[in-house]
Amino acid sequence: MRNILEQQNPPGFSNTFDTRANQRLAWKTGTSYGFRDAWAIGFNDTFTVGVWVGRPDDTPSPGSYGAATAAPLLFAVANSLPNANAWKSRPPQPENVHAVEICWPTGAAYDPQHESLCHTKQQAWTLNDTVPLTWPEPEQNTWHNGIVNYRIDGRSARRVDAHCDNGDGQARETALWPLALEPWLPTNWRRQTLLPPWDPRCPAYANSADETIRIAQQPEAITLHRAGASATAPAITLSTLSNNRNVYWLVNGQLTQTSSTAATFTHRFENAGDFTVTVMDRGGRYDSRFVRVLP
Repeated sequence: MRNILEQQNPPGFSNTFDTRANQRLAWKTGTSYGFRDAWAIGFNDTFTVGVWVGRPDDTPSPGSYGAATAAPLLFAVANSLPNANAWKSRPPQPENVHAVEICWPTGAAYDPQHESLCHTKQQAWTLNDTVPLTWPEPEQNTWHNGIVNYRIDGRSARRVDAHCDNGDGQARETALWPLALEPWLPTNWRRQTLLPPWDPRCPAYANSADETIRIAQQPEAITLHRAGASATAPAITLSTLSNNRNVYWLVNGQLTQTSSTAATFTHRFENAGDFTVTVMDRGGRYDSRFVRVLP
């Protein structure tokens, strides 16, 4: 965290004219509601400096915020303190902290033996060689690695299970991204691409895999506006055409409601703007509607 706070250059910093380019100061600013307080706090191994700019009677100072008023004073004080070399030191990296290459969507350290689980690689810091999991499962409010194990038929390369495996099935594994990300993922990262279709010899699964999910009736683009002088925010009610048990409703990517397909979804738009309403099932199938709410 200290390294992150040190990476932000001082206000008005320039490598050309500032001869103290190597000084190290971890700093952060803040501004209270209504411009009543402007803060800047900085520290290194030797000093901690705090600057507050405001009025004793707590009246606002419009346009006075931490980065513009308090931060320049913070660095003016820091530059005037003795032992200037203290500002140039960089704290040593703890021995139990290491940078490793991790894979998304699992969040686990990269393992060449499981290349299929690594859709994209990222750099991450670990503490005591522990790699934290990356993605949450929204509907369960828990963390998981997203790894799915399945079997495919040796000849058709389609998915089978113990009830329809003719004996030459092969074990496979893949990593699935969180369901809430599905509409924004590239095609090659979506569930329908990562998981092969069910073998026709598995009718219970094959039939369900072919199901689609659709929002009933409403056009692709919907425009809403308040009725006259009414103070009531406009709302939209949607329903689905699907045989799946549960669906998830998202507004601009935020999970809003979980319901059965028999239930309708009603959402009231308190603010004007453009919105995307998406319904999605556990299999990753989804349908969307664009909603424009006029002021």
